[in-house]
Amino acid sequence: MNLITVIAFCAVFSVHLSVLNGEPSGSDDYIPPPISETTKFLLYDVNPGEGFNLRRDVYVRIVELIKTLREKEDWILVLPPWSRLYHWQSPVHDQIKLPWSMFFDLISLNRYVPVIEFEHFVKVVGEPTVIDQIYYLQYYKGGFTSGGWVEKFDFTECNEPARYVQDPNGQYRGWFYGYDTVSAANFSCVSYQGVASFAAPLLQDKPFRSVMLPRGESLLHNHFGQYSYWAARRSMRFAKHLRLVGDEFRRKYLNSTDEEDRTVLLDDWREMKRQHGDALGGTAKARERASEPC
Repeated sequence: MNLITVIAFCAVFSVHLSVLNGEPSGSDDYIPPPISETTKFLLYDVNPGEGFNLRRDVYVRIVELIKTLREKEDWILVLPPWSRLYHWQSPVHDQIKLPWSMFFDLISLNRYVPVIEFEHFVKVVGEPTVIDQIYYLQYYKGGFTSGGWVEKFDFTECNEPARYVQDPNGQYRGWFYGYDTVSAANFSCVSYQGVASFAAPLLQDKPFRSVMLPRGESLLHNHFGQYSYWAARRSMRFAKHLRLVGDEFRRKYLNSTDEEDRTVLLDDWREMKRQHGDALGGTAKARERASEPC
Protein backbone atom coordinates (compact mmCIF):
# COMPACT_ATOMS: atom_id res chain seq x y z
CA MET A 1 0.00 0.00 0.00
CA ASN A 2 1.63 3.26 -1.11
CA LEU A 3 1.62 6.48 0.87
CA ILE A 4 -1.15 8.15 -1.11
CA THR A 5 -3.43 5.15 -0.61
CA VAL A 6 -2.70 5.20 3.13
CA ILE A 7 -3.41 8.92 3.30
CA ALA A 8 -6.71 8.57 1.44
CA PHE A 9 -7.82 5.62 3.57
CA CYS A 10 -7.01 7.38 6.84
CA ALA A 11 -8.72 10.59 5.80
CA VAL A 12 -11.91 8.90 4.63
CA PHE A 13 -11.99 6.63 7.68
CA SER A 14 -11.56 9.55 10.07
CA VAL A 15 -14.25 11.62 8.37
CA HIS A 16 -16.59 8.65 8.23
CA LEU A 17 -16.29 8.05 11.98
CA SER A 18 -16.69 11.71 12.87
CA VAL A 19 -19.95 11.95 10.93
CA LEU A 20 -21.48 8.75 12.24
CA ASN A 21 -20.46 9.43 15.80
CA GLY A 22 -22.58 12.55 15.83
CA GLU A 23 -20.08 15.37 15.46
CA PRO A 24 -21.78 18.79 15.23
CA SER A 25 -22.83 19.67 11.71
CA GLY A 26 -23.57 22.83 9.80
CA SER A 27 -22.90 26.28 11.23
CA ASP A 28 -24.32 28.07 14.23
CA ASP A 29 -24.50 31.22 12.08
CA TYR A 30 -26.61 29.67 9.33
CA ILE A 31 -29.91 31.45 8.68
CA PRO A 32 -32.24 29.96 6.02
CA PRO A 33 -33.17 32.25 3.12
CA PRO A 34 -36.40 34.25 3.49
CA ILE A 35 -39.58 32.52 2.35
CA SER A 36 -42.77 34.32 1.36
CA GLU A 37 -46.19 33.22 0.14
CA THR A 38 -44.97 33.52 -3.45
CA THR A 39 -41.80 31.46 -2.94
CA LYS A 40 -41.61 28.28 -5.01
CA PHE A 41 -39.59 25.16 -4.22
CA LEU A 42 -37.58 22.93 -6.52
CA LEU A 43 -36.81 19.44 -5.25
CA TYR A 44 -34.76 16.83 -7.06
CA ASP A 45 -33.22 13.41 -6.66
CA VAL A 46 -30.60 11.28 -8.38
CA ASN A 47 -30.59 7.70 -9.60
CA PRO A 48 -30.25 5.56 -6.44
CA GLY A 49 -27.18 3.75 -7.74
CA GLU A 50 -25.07 6.88 -8.14
CA GLY A 51 -22.27 7.76 -5.73
CA PHE A 52 -21.27 10.82 -3.75
CA ASN A 53 -19.28 12.61 -6.46
CA LEU A 54 -21.95 12.23 -9.14
CA ARG A 55 -24.53 13.58 -6.73
CA ARG A 56 -22.30 16.55 -6.05
CA ASP A 57 -21.94 17.06 -9.79
CA VAL A 58 -25.72 16.97 -10.30
CA TYR A 59 -26.07 19.72 -7.70
CA VAL A 60 -23.84 21.92 -9.85
CA ARG A 61 -26.22 21.39 -12.76
CA ILE A 62 -29.39 21.96 -10.73
CA VAL A 63 -28.23 25.31 -9.35
CA GLU A 64 -27.94 26.63 -12.92
CA LEU A 65 -31.63 25.81 -13.36
CA ILE A 66 -32.43 27.61 -10.10
CA LYS A 67 -30.50 30.67 -11.28
CA THR A 68 -32.56 30.77 -14.47
CA LEU A 69 -35.85 30.27 -12.64
CA ARG A 70 -35.03 33.09 -10.24
CA GLU A 71 -34.80 35.55 -13.11
CA LYS A 72 -38.63 35.56 -13.18
CA GLU A 73 -39.82 34.06 -9.87
CA ASP A 74 -38.68 33.49 -6.29
CA TRP A 75 -37.42 29.89 -6.33
CA ILE A 76 -35.51 28.08 -3.59
CA LEU A 77 -33.67 24.78 -4.00
CA VAL A 78 -34.60 22.05 -1.53
CA LEU A 79 -31.60 19.83 -0.84
CA PRO A 80 -32.33 16.09 -1.14
CA PRO A 81 -31.45 14.22 2.08
CA TRP A 82 -28.63 11.71 1.74
CA SER A 83 -29.33 8.01 2.13
CA ARG A 84 -27.10 4.98 2.19
CA LEU A 85 -24.76 4.84 -0.81
CA TYR A 86 -23.08 1.71 -2.09
CA HIS A 87 -19.67 2.97 -1.01
CA TRP A 88 -20.77 3.50 2.58
CA GLN A 89 -19.90 0.02 3.80
CA SER A 90 -21.18 0.42 7.36
CA PRO A 91 -24.36 -1.59 8.01
CA VAL A 92 -24.24 -0.81 11.74
CA HIS A 93 -25.31 2.81 11.41
CA ASP A 94 -28.61 4.30 10.27
CA GLN A 95 -27.84 6.06 6.99
CA ILE A 96 -31.06 7.68 5.89
CA LYS A 97 -32.50 11.20 5.98
CA LEU A 98 -29.00 12.66 6.39
CA PRO A 99 -28.99 16.47 6.02
CA TRP A 100 -26.60 18.29 3.73
CA SER A 101 -25.20 20.15 6.71
CA MET A 102 -23.56 16.88 7.71
CA PHE A 103 -21.31 17.20 4.66
CA PHE A 104 -21.43 20.78 3.34
CA ASP A 105 -21.37 24.34 4.66
CA LEU A 106 -24.90 25.70 4.11
CA ILE A 107 -23.79 29.31 4.48
CA SER A 108 -21.36 28.81 1.63
CA LEU A 109 -23.98 27.12 -0.57
CA ASN A 110 -26.38 30.01 -0.03
CA ARG A 111 -23.82 32.47 -1.29
CA TYR A 112 -24.47 31.15 -4.78
CA VAL A 113 -28.17 30.24 -4.77
CA PRO A 114 -30.74 30.04 -1.94
CA VAL A 115 -31.04 26.50 -0.58
CA ILE A 116 -32.79 24.87 2.37
CA GLU A 117 -32.76 21.44 3.93
CA PHE A 118 -35.69 19.12 3.21
CA GLU A 119 -36.69 19.16 6.88
CA HIS A 120 -37.11 22.94 6.66
CA PHE A 121 -39.29 22.53 3.56
CA VAL A 122 -41.50 20.09 5.49
CA LYS A 123 -41.91 22.64 8.28
CA VAL A 124 -42.91 25.32 5.79
CA VAL A 125 -45.55 23.30 3.90
CA GLY A 126 -46.67 21.23 6.89
CA GLU A 127 -47.34 17.53 7.42
CA PRO A 128 -48.47 15.37 5.82
CA THR A 129 -46.36 16.97 3.10
CA VAL A 130 -47.76 17.09 -0.43
CA ILE A 131 -45.51 18.06 -3.34
CA ASP A 132 -47.61 19.66 -6.07
CA GLN A 133 -45.95 18.10 -9.12
CA ILE A 134 -43.44 15.39 -10.02
CA TYR A 135 -41.76 15.52 -13.42
CA TYR A 136 -39.95 12.21 -13.74
CA LEU A 137 -37.05 12.92 -16.10
CA GLN A 138 -36.02 10.22 -18.55
CA TYR A 139 -34.01 9.91 -21.74
CA TYR A 140 -35.74 9.63 -25.09
CA LYS A 141 -36.39 6.10 -26.23
CA GLY A 142 -33.69 5.09 -28.67
CA GLY A 143 -31.32 7.70 -27.30
CA PHE A 144 -29.58 10.34 -29.37
CA THR A 145 -29.85 9.03 -32.92
CA SER A 146 -30.97 11.95 -35.09
CA GLY A 147 -27.44 13.01 -36.08
CA GLY A 148 -27.98 16.59 -34.90
CA TRP A 149 -28.16 17.75 -31.31
CA VAL A 150 -31.45 19.43 -30.44
CA GLU A 151 -32.55 20.50 -26.98
CA LYS A 152 -36.08 19.35 -26.34
CA PHE A 153 -38.49 17.87 -23.82
CA ASP A 154 -41.83 16.15 -24.22
CA PHE A 155 -44.48 14.69 -21.97
CA THR A 156 -44.40 11.01 -22.84
CA GLU A 157 -45.27 7.63 -21.47
CA CYS A 158 -42.83 6.32 -18.89
CA ASN A 159 -40.04 4.23 -20.38
CA GLU A 160 -40.04 2.01 -17.30
CA PRO A 161 -42.69 1.07 -14.73
CA ALA A 162 -43.38 4.19 -12.74
CA ARG A 163 -41.66 4.41 -9.37
CA TYR A 164 -44.53 6.53 -8.09
CA VAL A 165 -48.03 5.05 -7.98
CA GLN A 166 -51.39 6.43 -6.95
CA ASP A 167 -52.88 5.37 -3.67
CA PRO A 168 -56.68 5.03 -3.12
CA ASN A 169 -56.83 8.74 -2.29
CA GLY A 170 -55.26 9.77 -5.58
CA GLN A 171 -51.92 10.76 -4.06
CA TYR A 172 -48.69 9.53 -5.62
CA ARG A 173 -46.51 7.44 -3.33
CA GLY A 174 -42.92 6.40 -3.83
CA TRP A 175 -39.40 7.28 -2.76
CA PHE A 176 -39.28 10.64 -1.00
CA TYR A 177 -35.91 10.35 0.72
CA GLY A 178 -37.27 7.82 3.24
CA TYR A 179 -40.15 9.99 4.49
CA ASP A 180 -43.44 8.07 4.64
CA THR A 181 -45.54 11.16 5.26
CA VAL A 182 -44.67 12.74 1.90
CA SER A 183 -46.67 12.31 -1.32
CA ALA A 184 -47.30 14.15 -4.59
CA ALA A 185 -50.52 15.46 -6.07
CA ASN A 186 -49.54 15.05 -9.73
CA PHE A 187 -47.08 12.94 -11.69
CA SER A 188 -45.82 12.99 -15.29
CA CYS A 189 -42.93 11.43 -17.16
CA VAL A 190 -40.89 13.87 -19.22
CA SER A 191 -38.43 12.79 -21.90
CA TYR A 192 -35.61 15.31 -21.71
CA GLN A 193 -32.58 16.23 -23.78
CA GLY A 194 -30.76 19.43 -22.91
CA VAL A 195 -28.82 21.50 -20.42
CA ALA A 196 -30.25 22.24 -16.99
CA SER A 197 -31.51 25.77 -17.65
CA PHE A 198 -33.45 24.57 -20.69
CA ALA A 199 -35.94 23.03 -18.24
CA ALA A 200 -37.01 26.47 -16.97
CA PRO A 201 -40.10 26.75 -19.23
CA LEU A 202 -41.26 23.44 -17.82
CA LEU A 203 -41.49 25.07 -14.39
CA GLN A 204 -41.98 28.80 -14.82
CA ASP A 205 -45.36 30.54 -14.62
CA LYS A 206 -47.11 27.37 -13.49
CA PRO A 207 -49.82 27.16 -10.79
CA PHE A 208 -47.87 24.78 -8.56
CA ARG A 209 -45.65 25.93 -5.70
CA SER A 210 -43.44 22.85 -5.35
CA VAL A 211 -42.08 20.54 -8.02
CA MET A 212 -39.77 17.54 -7.82
CA LEU A 213 -37.41 16.31 -10.53
CA PRO A 214 -36.33 12.72 -9.91
CA ARG A 215 -33.38 11.57 -12.04
CA GLY A 216 -31.74 14.96 -11.92
CA GLU A 217 -28.69 13.49 -13.64
CA SER A 218 -30.69 13.72 -16.89
CA LEU A 219 -29.92 17.46 -16.95
CA LEU A 220 -26.64 18.37 -18.62
CA HIS A 221 -24.17 21.03 -17.55
CA ASN A 222 -24.80 24.51 -18.85
CA HIS A 223 -21.17 25.58 -18.96
CA PHE A 224 -18.91 22.75 -17.89
CA GLY A 225 -15.53 24.06 -16.77
CA GLN A 226 -16.46 27.71 -17.19
CA TYR A 227 -16.97 30.45 -14.58
CA SER A 228 -20.47 29.49 -13.39
CA TYR A 229 -19.43 25.84 -13.09
CA TRP A 230 -16.48 26.66 -10.87
CA ALA A 231 -18.46 29.22 -8.87
CA ALA A 232 -20.99 26.52 -7.99
CA ARG A 233 -18.20 24.07 -7.17
CA ARG A 234 -16.41 26.62 -4.99
CA SER A 235 -19.61 27.26 -3.06
CA MET A 236 -19.69 23.57 -2.09
CA ARG A 237 -17.31 23.85 0.81
CA PHE A 238 -17.28 20.87 3.12
CA ALA A 239 -18.80 21.39 6.55
CA LYS A 240 -16.56 22.89 9.21
CA HIS A 241 -16.52 19.76 11.37
CA LEU A 242 -15.20 17.74 8.42
CA ARG A 243 -12.57 20.32 7.60
CA LEU A 244 -11.36 20.17 11.19
CA VAL A 245 -10.90 16.40 10.83
CA GLY A 246 -8.90 16.95 7.65
CA ASP A 247 -6.82 19.70 9.26
CA GLU A 248 -5.94 17.44 12.17
CA PHE A 249 -4.99 14.60 9.82
CA ARG A 250 -2.69 16.90 7.85
CA ARG A 251 -1.07 18.26 11.00
CA LYS A 252 -0.60 14.85 12.60
CA TYR A 253 0.51 12.72 9.65
CA LEU A 254 1.82 15.17 7.05
CA ASN A 255 3.27 17.91 9.22
CA SER A 256 1.14 20.28 7.18
CA THR A 257 -1.07 23.25 8.05
CA ASP A 258 -2.87 25.91 6.04
CA GLU A 259 -0.60 28.59 7.47
CA GLU A 260 2.62 26.76 6.57
CA ASP A 261 1.37 25.73 3.13
CA ARG A 262 -0.23 29.11 2.37
CA THR A 263 -3.66 27.57 1.77
CA VAL A 264 -5.72 29.55 4.29
CA LEU A 265 -9.33 29.97 3.13
CA LEU A 266 -11.31 33.15 3.60
CA ASP A 267 -14.78 32.73 5.08
CA ASP A 268 -16.38 33.84 1.81
CA TRP A 269 -15.20 31.90 -1.26
CA ARG A 270 -16.25 34.82 -3.46
CA GLU A 271 -13.45 36.90 -1.96
CA MET A 272 -10.73 34.31 -2.56
CA LYS A 273 -8.15 35.58 -5.03
CA ARG A 274 -5.18 33.30 -5.63
CA GLN A 275 -2.52 33.03 -8.29
CA HIS A 276 -0.99 29.81 -9.54
CA GLY A 277 2.00 29.00 -7.37
CA ASP A 278 0.82 30.92 -4.30
CA ALA A 279 0.46 27.71 -2.28
CA LEU A 280 3.14 25.23 -1.32
CA GLY A 281 2.71 21.46 -1.34
CA GLY A 282 1.57 18.82 -3.76
CA THR A 283 2.07 15.07 -3.86
CA ALA A 284 5.87 15.24 -3.81
CA LYS A 285 5.88 17.67 -0.92
CA ALA A 286 3.41 15.48 0.98
CA ARG A 287 5.72 12.49 0.58
CA GLU A 288 8.64 14.48 1.95
CA ARG A 289 6.74 15.73 4.97
CA ALA A 290 4.69 12.62 5.78
CA SER A 291 5.35 11.02 9.13
CA GLU A 292 4.73 7.37 9.95
CA PRO A 293 1.51 5.82 8.57
CA CYS A 294 -1.68 5.91 10.61
